[in-house]
Amino acid sequence: MFVKSAANDSLQSKAIHSINERWNVNADAWKGRETIGIPVCKKKYAPFDIKVRRVENGQVKVTVERMYGCCIHSQMRKKVIEE
Repeated sequence: MFVKSAANDSLQSKAIHSINERWNVNADAWKGRETIGIPVCKKKYAPFDIKVRRVENGQVKVTVERMYGCCIHSQMRKKVIEE
């Protein structure tokens, strides 16, 4: 979420403010894109779920699934994002 910060005394915050001014980024530019309404889960999020298993004939089968949150909340977040 983009919110103009009052913290502008550190080098990092000064750099962020200068980029926002250079690119003319303001709060109105982010209207409707601030959040999807579900807080970020603090559980072990990984962008992909990679599963490797050996099938009956000895070959290895690898499946990769795009994750939108931790394994508990991924499907719920995916539905909200796709709406």
